[in-house]
Amino acid sequence: PDGPGDVVFEAVGFSDVDTDGGEVGGTATWDVVTGTDTGFTMTFDVYLASDAAGTDELLMGQVAVGTNSFDIPFDTAISSRYYVLVYAVNPQGKSTTPGSVQYTDQDGPLPTTTWTTTFSGTTVTVTTTTQAPSADSVTNVVFTDTNDASGILDGTVTWTPPETTSHVGNYEVVQAFDAEGLYKVDIVDEATN
Repeated sequence: PDGPGDVVFEAVGFSDVDTDGGEVGGTATWDVVTGTDTGFTMTFDVYLASDAAGTDELLMGQVAVGTNSFDIPFDTAISSRYYVLVYAVNPQGKSTTPGSVQYTDQDGPLPTTTWTTTFSGTTVTVTTTTQAPSADSVTNVVFTDTNDASGILDGTVTWTPPETTSHVGNYEVVQAFDAEGLYKVDIVDEATN
């Protein structure tokens, strides 16, 4: 018997945030197409590979069904493996076709952005180091606080959507302590740009 053959993945994503050339690190994410039967699937296995077909696969790890992300450890040597693959796995083996995404090795410092904003009458200059945008990232995110009261935010968030939005069901707008989402609080669950 074969492994799960009809599990179809969509929206596989990964951006390398390890700044060393020849090494990778970051979070791989994926979705399973709505309506796909994963009843016999036990795990999702994540690999690095030289192509989308799985040449020269290197197992990174596995997660239980229902978990749709995996942290690839920093300092993982990539050789010529520029694809992240995700397979559905059961006791008979792995799915015939993985979900896949090609990524670019981040070699050198991540891009930084410096911006100045006025918040409750105080001007603040902020420099952030950001993850290089992927094809699935929104860009040009802008928020202007229109409320002068201390501790109260009010205004409009705008952004440029990714080039391909066929897999985007909605956008989530959150307020967080930092760019990694520490202390994240939902502001709007279903937003449009």
